[in-house]
Amino acid sequence: MQVFPHFTDRRRALQLGWYGLRHGVGVFDKLNKTNLFLVRQFRNIEIKCNVCGNQAKVWYEMLSVKERREHKVGLLRETLECLNCLSRMRYRIMAHGMLNEFGSRFGINAASIADVGAQLKNIDILDTDAFSPVARILRDNKSYKMSSYLPDRPFGLLKDQDIYNIDLQKISFPDMSFDIILTSDVMEHVRSFDAANREIFRCLKPGGAHIFTVPFHEPEPWTRTLVDTSTADDIYLEPPQLHGDDHLSGKIPAYRIYGLELLDDLRSLGFVASMIRIQSALNGIFDGVYFIARRPA
Repeated sequence: MQVFPHFTDRRRALQLGWYGLRHGVGVFDKLNKTNLFLVRQFRNIEIKCNVCGNQAKVWYEMLSVKERREHKVGLLRETLECLNCLSRMRYRIMAHGMLNEFGSRFGINAASIADVGAQLKNIDILDTDAFSPVARILRDNKSYKMSSYLPDRPFGLLKDQDIYNIDLQKISFPDMSFDIILTSDVMEHVRSFDAANREIFRCLKPGGAHIFTVPFHEPEPWTRTLVDTSTADDIYLEPPQLHGDDHLSGKIPAYRIYGLELLDDLRSLGFVASMIRIQSALNGIFDGVYFIARRPA
């Protein structure tokens, strides 16, 4: 029997204690009125998860309020984990976009990713998050390919992990390979926005869609550049913004925070681009934004 079981107040107190030992007064970036209010707000909320398809409670993790604000990422987006499949709200936002695409283009009407099943056999998908709850469900479909970015390993298929190692600035797939390409909080970490999006455009079939999320500050008309990449060296224009805690690659620097200029930039590269805002309390999506960049048919 665990003394500090997952998703309990006892475990939360332990984690805050360790965080306080490491960061001192920085613990109050997490232990504050905003987070305590949201803990109470979501304590008894149940959702119908659109990833796993189950009715489940959600868990609000007390993230750093200060860091979320600096990174222009909403507090709810990276938490509210489904206690069945562990999908955070961001994954359910992506699932919403995928399910809409399946329905509108392929006539597959499903309430969750788990419900789609073998119907994906004729839909070619590249998912750049090989370790997400969505990937765990879809990984056995032959038309569904998973990738990650591991610069210290050979690019291409990693047979020991059954995933592809891909640099989005130089994708190792032929032209018009995919109906759907998925990136969730990836494009802000790609050094060259134009190079990566040209490659995504090349690899999409006509009518194909790049469905993605990124840190996005809607009030700002322009994308905010965090790192100057005009030379071979990265020159930080602001203190580094490091995202994630991926056990494979550690903290990853962000090159930009997107503004509305993002849509114009995508259109200039040939995409039909749109921003989708969603609210679906039933699915545990309380403040959702994702983007679609489509290669014209």
